[in-house]
Order: sequence, then structure tokens, then C-alpha cells
Amino acid sequence: MRGPECDLRAEKCSRETAKPGWKLTFQDEFDGPALDLKKWNPNDPWGRERNQELQAYVTNAFEVKDGVLHIRAEKREAFYSGKQRALTSA
Repeated sequence: MRGPECDLRAEKCSRETAKPGWKLTFQDEFDGPALDLKKWNPNDPWGRERNQELQAYVTNAFEVKDGVLHIRAEKREAFYSGKQRALTSA
């Protein structure tokens, strides 16, 4: 629902691009210093390997900066689901 002229951080963007019959059910402007834990759960809900993935899910892979949520995947070791992993992500 975003046009090329739309700034995702602009409140008016969602109003201007609304479609008839559509209802906004969730919104986060990422305007705070960190992830809003009232809206987001950064923890892996399963806590275990599900599809032979190579990465460890880590909660410090998130950064909120300038109104944008950044999710980092890195080549660094972390322990997850009983194994030492060479990669991390969120």
C-alpha cells in the first residue's frame, strides 16, 4: 500500500494510500529508541530448530534507528537449540 512518493515514517502516508474497505490493524512508526516490546516479541517462539536452519536466533539482532527497524544477520557464533551456530539472525 505504499506509493513511490510515500514516506513510511509519515503518519499521513497510511491515510493517503488507504484502500476502500481496508482497515489498518497494526502500525509501528519505530519512533522510540528501541523495539517496542508492547508490540513486538523478539524471542523465537519455538526455541528449537525447525527446518535444518544454520542460524541462531538472537534477540540482539534488532536495532531501531531514524524511524526504521533494522534486522541484522551476521556471521558470528551463537548457541541455539543445543548447537553452536556460525550465523545469527532474528
